Amino acid sequence: HKQSVQAKLRELFTLYALDRIQADGVFYLQNGIINSEQSVAIAKNIQSLCNKLGQEAIDLTSAFGIPNHMHHAPIANNW
Repeated sequence: HKQSVQAKLRELFTLYALDRIQADGVFYLQNGIINSEQSVAIAKNIQSLCNKLGQEAIDLTSAFGIPNHMHHAPIANNW
């Protein structure tokens, strides 16, 4: 069980890190830190992780103690 929790946390961390890189992607591209192929790979990895983790979104939010009433934000009505 501990390994599965660690794996999920690693996936969440990776998703967050890739999202931050993508958010500042222009900076990273302009300064040669990443290239266009890496930028495309980042976007694909983000989509893959979102698809994978999205299936467990309720369990993940519950594990972090997010109350049920917060699951019903207007944006969450169209899953």
